[in-house]
Amino acid sequence: MPFVNRFFQPPSIIKSASVGEVFVGDSVTFTVVVSNPGNTPFDHAALRDVVPPGLVFVPGSLTVGGAASPSGNPAFGVSLGFIGPGISIRVTFTARADREPDNPITVNTASLSFEFVAPDGTRVPGEALSNPVTVIVVEHEE
Repeated sequence: MPFVNRFFQPPSIIKSASVGEVFVGDSVTFTVVVSNPGNTPFDHAALRDVVPPGLVFVPGSLTVGGAASPSGNPAFGVSLGFIGPGISIRVTFTARADREPDNPITVNTASLSFEFVAPDGTRVPGEALSNPVTVIVVEHEE
């Protein structure tokens, strides 16, 4: 009978926004917490988060685990590297509302790509998505 890893749990990716509605010209801070709730480490972990139309990433605003990452951009991927069992990593960044999009209700998710080692020693790629987060982008009323 082959060994089955009953203890593998996929990563938890919880995304939130500092506000639910933002006016054009104002900013919203997104927080993504990546956690490893299981006993299997994840390696080569990379988070990707592309802000939706109407919002633009604010350069220099990215932090990973509380440390500034001034040249990073979540749209191009943020290396999280090794995430051991029971470890959580918090990623934050700011986006500015640059215009009211055709649909002012913006929804987006973050994605995590990673690898783990199966019980037979095989490296297995994985991907997980965060919960969707909604931010409404509106023009200032005249």
